[in-house]
Amino acid sequence: MVSASDEEVVAQAKKIADTSRKAEPTIEEIYVFPSDHEIRLIEVDPVTAVSDLIAPFYFDPDPDEGITFPCAIAVIRPEEKDRLSPPEDWGRWDDARKI
Repeated sequence: MVSASDEEVVAQAKKIADTSRKAEPTIEEIYVFPSDHEIRLIEVDPVTAVSDLIAPFYFDPDPDEGITFPCAIAVIRPEEKDRLSPPEDWGRWDDARKI
């Protein structure tokens, strides 16, 4: 497992967020959750399917693209942010940083 500062993870998360926004222009917000070993993102997109839980997809690092950490990305609708909790080991919404 790669370990680094939260700032290194956030810098790589911003690269992924920029790519996501270009691919999906309907994304309204992206949140990164603190971690020193994994990129944890929740994207808020009004055109995604309704869900009963936040279930991230997991991706391996992509060193060729400058992403050296594994990445977990979940997509939720705007109204779900008020009623769904992040995955248990990610912390609370108050712990997240909007990027």
